[in-house]
Amino acid sequence: RSEPDHGQNRETVERLGHGPCGPYRSGRRKGRPRPCYNPLRLSSGCNKDSSLPETPPRLHVLVARAAPRAVVIRRGPSRYASTYLWDLRDDSLQTGQCLRARIYERRCDLSPNGDYLIYFAYNDRWWSETRGSWTAISLAPYVKALTLYAAGGTWGGGGVFVDNKSYRLNDRFPIGHDLLFDRSDLVCVGRGLPPSRWGDASLAVYFTRLARDGWRLNASLSHEHIQVFEKPWRKDMALRKYCHRGKGPRPGGLFTDSHALISSGDEVAAFDLWEWADIVGDRLAWAEGGRIYATASSGFDPRAPKSAA
Repeated sequence: RSEPDHGQNRETVERLGHGPCGPYRSGRRKGRPRPCYNPLRLSSGCNKDSSLPETPPRLHVLVARAAPRAVVIRRGPSRYASTYLWDLRDDSLQTGQCLRARIYERRCDLSPNGDYLIYFAYNDRWWSETRGSWTAISLAPYVKALTLYAAGGTWGGGGVFVDNKSYRLNDRFPIGHDLLFDRSDLVCVGRGLPPSRWGDASLAVYFTRLARDGWRLNASLSHEHIQVFEKPWRKDMALRKYCHRGKGPRPGGLFTDSHALISSGDEVAAFDLWEWADIVGDRLAWAEGGRIYATASSGFDPRAPKSAA
């Protein structure tokens, strides 16, 4: 029986030219090539009900603490991720790489100088060397691993940078990482993320990052399914982040965020569609509908945004 013609997919994927998105991967049965299906077709309305509304890509941003740089993680379609370098000085974007895997953005971190990225990814290939999931350290904004750990599951994974030269892994006993290779000059100073106040292995990295980067937990508003963090902005204003955990009426998966602006402790505006938001320099920046926005440096009104990307 003749094989289907994947020529169109091969041409498109080769044009993307990003490492792990090569046009073919060997399937489980020897001699049967597996096409790397064109992500542009999957997101453009082909092969799905055209009457359904378009789903914009999901964006998450990692901001360097000591440099005007950030890494944007773009998810979409669901089995693909891509990375970009955001230069905060002029709001320009540099393309990183595409990865045929799910990057768990809440388990990622960027070094203080913005040079290194640590990320956790999953591709469901349990027979591979990484056993289906891995934690890697790469040169930002790329995903090619300098240091690679096989994880073999989704319990734990990822890590946080202690400084520009060291990091901690998000290990959860008895499941841990197996080092496959290390070609960087970075040092792993520990496994596990003390203190264990955050509990959930999926959010340990994310909540540790928030607390480290100036977000304050509002314990009076937090409960089992929502953790509330606040970050001061200007004068008496602050940005409030609601971290939703668990399946419910909110679209977007098991872990989602929504945001609000508060003044003197009271909400003045709620933004349920902001999937990421932070105070970047003296500006308020957020992601919504597949785009990144930022307020003008002299303005307070987020309803009059400047499109950053």
